[in-house]
Amino acid sequence: MATLPEPRNQSEDTVVSTAESVDASRSPRTKVTISDVARMAGVSMSTASRVIRGASSVSPRTRERVMNAVEVTGYTADPFARTLRSSGNLGVVAVVVPDIGDPYFAQLYSHLQEFALARGEGILLGSHLEDYAAQTDVLAQLAVYRPAAVVLVPAPGTTPRDVEQLQAQGIGVVVVDRPVGGVVVDCVLAENEVGAEALVTSTVGPEDRVAVAMLPRQIWTQERRLDAVTTALGRRGLQPVAVVEETAALAQTSGKFSRILEQEPTVVISLSLTSAMGVLRQQSELGGPSMRIAAFDTHPWFDLITTEVTTASQNPRQVASTIDGLVVRRRAEAAAPAQTSVLPFALGVNRAAQLRGAEGGAG
Repeated sequence: MATLPEPRNQSEDTVVSTAESVDASRSPRTKVTISDVARMAGVSMSTASRVIRGASSVSPRTRERVMNAVEVTGYTADPFARTLRSSGNLGVVAVVVPDIGDPYFAQLYSHLQEFALARGEGILLGSHLEDYAAQTDVLAQLAVYRPAAVVLVPAPGTTPRDVEQLQAQGIGVVVVDRPVGGVVVDCVLAENEVGAEALVTSTVGPEDRVAVAMLPRQIWTQERRLDAVTTALGRRGLQPVAVVEETAALAQTSGKFSRILEQEPTVVISLSLTSAMGVLRQQSELGGPSMRIAAFDTHPWFDLITTEVTTASQNPRQVASTIDGLVVRRRAEAAAPAQTSVLPFALGVNRAAQLRGAEGGAG
């Protein structure tokens, strides 16, 4: 609620209005305001506010009157409103990801929420399914809540202006997974080329038939990973027997990846977790050749299947911690230089691959 400033010469004990009083029996649906507390205590609103904040520059007699009024009226301070008045935004972090159904982004959000709540802040979530128009709508809706920061995994087509509009509102922005060129902004990326090379090296032999499953190549990470995988295969005298793309919304359930099985690959390199899950679903439903999967990102249920899976994955908690550090830093130092953190992938194998490796070692 907007309030007029108090006259500077008004003492803390000045009665704002002796004629007005607060009806303690008012309907519980009527919100009690600090103005009500001030009227009942016979002090200015600024004095009532200082007492409620715990300020020491108030006399004991005045403090007692204000606290009695708080008790009678049932007044409860609104921490969001206080934060908004002091900083111009709420203590809220907004997170916008491509797909909350993607296990990786779900874990990332979970850890970001953990860090935000530990600071006593709220968190908001939105998704765009790799659609720029949807992202524009989501950001506009989230901006209504005046977040202190936006963590954005940008949809294809995101422009510098999209980021600058948020920054112009005093919102700190951290771009994740894909950069936005032409704008100065904090960013957390991954070593996509290194991860692709590691997957090819650890899974592909000279006689293998390799297929690639991916999300649309308009997505920055998918294009970079495809280029890196193709280059790594080329150095080995190989090329993909098939490259199949599917949208983020359909990747986990689409029958499109059955085209890969028709090529009878021995290795399928998946450039996203959801496309790997889509390939495995098709293999489970249709049968098909024995093959190995090399995938970016991992999932706990990979250990429950008999198909050998090698993964290049990041620790979602480490990524979230890096993002959160940039959020906190930007809030403390609004003019600090933009920082880009590039985090590595770690190779892993599922239980089926471990067992095969143990059998090979025993042989």
